[in-house]
Amino acid sequence: LSTVRLGMEVLRHSGYTITREDLLAAATLLAQNLFKHGCALGKL
Repeated sequence: LSTVRLGMEVLRHSGYTITREDLLAAATLLAQNLFKHGCALGKL
């Protein structure tokens, strides 16, 4: 989660507008990567 938070801060400070679609896509990629590496997400 710290990596995601860092990425959000970088995008926010760069003046990039984050839409709900962007957040959904990022969350999907993150979930896929976590499952790919065998990490259980548990309750969301």
